[in-house]
Amino acid sequence: MFTKYFGRGYSVARNTLQFAYTQITQSPDDQPAEINRETEHQDNDFERGSVDSNSQADSVTHTIRAGNRKNLRANPQIESGPSAMPGETNDVEYTYRPQFAINESEELVNVKYTTLIWLHIVTPISLLVHFSILAGIILHAFPTHFNPFIPIFIGVSAWIVAQSLKQPIYQFVAAVSNSRKLQNSINTVIHTFALDLVRWQSLLIAVPDIRENRGNHSSSSFTSLSWFTFGWIAVSLTFSTFQEFKNLALYKDLLPIQKPLLPMVDNESEYSTETASSATQEPDDLEHQLITLHSMRDRCTLSATYGQPFPNIPLPGFLFPLWRLDTLLLGSGVTLILGARPNWITYLTVALINTVHSFIWQLLLPKFGLGGLTWISFMFATIIFFIGLDQFGIV
Repeated sequence: MFTKYFGRGYSVARNTLQFAYTQITQSPDDQPAEINRETEHQDNDFERGSVDSNSQADSVTHTIRAGNRKNLRANPQIESGPSAMPGETNDVEYTYRPQFAINESEELVNVKYTTLIWLHIVTPISLLVHFSILAGIILHAFPTHFNPFIPIFIGVSAWIVAQSLKQPIYQFVAAVSNSRKLQNSINTVIHTFALDLVRWQSLLIAVPDIRENRGNHSSSSFTSLSWFTFGWIAVSLTFSTFQEFKNLALYKDLLPIQKPLLPMVDNESEYSTETASSATQEPDDLEHQLITLHSMRDRCTLSATYGQPFPNIPLPGFLFPLWRLDTLLLGSGVTLILGARPNWITYLTVALINTVHSFIWQLLLPKFGLGGLTWISFMFATIIFFIGLDQFGIV
């Protein structure tokens, strides 16, 4: 009896999931007013696929179709909580997944997944070089009469605490506002101000005598401030770099795994090269279908954030390392400014700068792309960095 009811429950769950999957993957204009199972089986030849698991597996196979024939869309709006982390996670803070229909009709770059991995590996290598140079400067140019582990540990812990505030902030804003766009703006402002408040107060804990020695780069307090900045920036960039590879992994099943994809003569046909998904997909695997839905949603979130599919971002071996350097300079600059004059006026000024910077990235990145906006942001971060150094008489 248990086996009977378990099998029936499994069948109901599978049919429900397949129905939801079909509604998401079909075009809004093609959705029928009333769902008729017999009619759907008659429409198996239609491009959107059907509820039948075998036909559905064929329509969901993640291969790139010639002429942008791949058309996976969803009519219902996606309701979701905040993404994993703000700011330093995907570099652009999106406190909720924007409302959009799943649309993966845009053609991906015709490059092997392993090739993209090698291009993105330049980012962590460049970070190791940057951190080595920064640590070498602190060790040789400034006095070190203490163990740097404490300020580094406080900097790392402070960043983690600041990021953990995102979820409660989101829940609070969602409870008081129903507008999704307004929620995004309020979340960005509140979390940015909270992040800089944690930065400021943890800085005073790591460097308690910073008030007495402000503006003096030859004191041990400036060395403590430098190590605190090192810890804060190191964990921030490490996490964002990890997220970079996590974002790229979302497209692993859509990119060729052996050789470039070659288009067929017929525009209706698929490319001839097998992808990782078409080689391993199991039609009746419920877990695989759920993972596919989540991946589609995450890819659409990334496309909305960057203005294009993540693998299509040009020069990833150059732009992403430049972006990380931009984050390093900006984070170091605002921390030095806070350390030079740790008061409310400085805090509000720094928080306002970071808030405007976050809104600029959110609004302009989809329009101008990563290439154009990174250069502008890099020049701005360089100015802030030198202003921070000037507060201690270094430049």
